Amino acid sequence: MGEVNFSLTLEHLSTDAADVTNQSKATSYWDNALHELCFDYLWQGQIDARLLNALNNRRYLKSDDKVPTSYLGNHDHAFVAWQAGAREDAGAARWYRTQPYLIALYTGTSTPMVQNGQEFGEDHWLPEDDKGTGRRVTPRPIRWKYAKDTIGSNLCKLYRRMAEIRKDYPALRRGSFDPDYWEEWQTQFNPAGYGLDIKRQLAIYRRSGRDENGKVQYFVIVLNFSDSSQQVTASFPENGLWTDLLSEYKGSWQPQIENNSLTFDVGPNWGHVFYKPAERA
Repeated sequence: MGEVNFSLTLEHLSTDAADVTNQSKATSYWDNALHELCFDYLWQGQIDARLLNALNNRRYLKSDDKVPTSYLGNHDHAFVAWQAGAREDAGAARWYRTQPYLIALYTGTSTPMVQNGQEFGEDHWLPEDDKGTGRRVTPRPIRWKYAKDTIGSNLCKLYRRMAEIRKDYPALRRGSFDPDYWEEWQTQFNPAGYGLDIKRQLAIYRRSGRDENGKVQYFVIVLNFSDSSQQVTASFPENGLWTDLLSEYKGSWQPQIENNSLTFDVGPNWGHVFYKPAERA
């Protein structure tokens, strides 16, 4: 088709969606995996070993020109902010629980899709099965005033910053993901210090790739899905000065990495996106 920014996306949600995309001229498919996991985790209050493979779903496509589309929510389901507090009947009042999932969405290997209103915590509920009443498919107008309240303004800042990071750093859009594959029996970080710590609800993974000039970009992403602050020791591929890109809208943090590691506290329902250009090509 010749259009660089054009995507032919399949709304094909079965398990063979990646295969169909590989075998056709489609350039993307809707991947429901991250959405389903996010809603399940928010309800259960617990992530599991399936998370990393949902974030590294580009590995299932055989061409560099094809990229999956992932999302936390879409028009067919209740809003993710509602799900954050659904178990306590609190809805979007627990919006902050969605933050690590948002950071994960934008630092995964697929193209992020954001439902209209999700960026400011809209929290309509949709029944998954309306028993034929027709109440599921009905107008639910976006309440734009929510964008200016405490919930909406905080979420908008985070969505805006993550979109800027994704746009400004090409390696996040097309680079590699480490660990490349995560077995469902793995419940602790691998020997390199990456992966998941299920008990503490932590995820640490690395992205790397080249920018438009061929220079390598490194990223280390640290996410805390728990309601408590957690101390972590993260591994870094290079020593030197790194920048936490996510902290910049709250106050920049540039830790000096020595011995390829850093021990620090990551706040509840929060995360860090550390960046450094490689010293060598």
